[in-house]
Amino acid sequence: MLRSELRQIGVNYNQRVKALNTLSKLHDKKGNLIVNRRDIDRDTLEMKRMMEDMVKVVNELYARVMETDSPESGDSDNSSLTSK
Repeated sequence: MLRSELRQIGVNYNQRVKALNTLSKLHDKKGNLIVNRRDIDRDTLEMKRMMEDMVKVVNELYARVMETDSPESGDSDNSSLTSK
């Protein structure tokens, strides 16, 4: 579930980056940028929010992995390390 969430956030982020790059290349015949500053600011803030969401999901995945790999979970068997 978290992987699909992370993938979707990443897809949305990439789409926003592409849109922002496209907007930054739009100029009129005189070479003036024809993009509204508010649009760029909105996209930038949305990208920041998406990045924060990605970090949150990665931290949740990390916590799950650490729980699974912890000695308390019973996954670790140190009996093979004892000498015979």
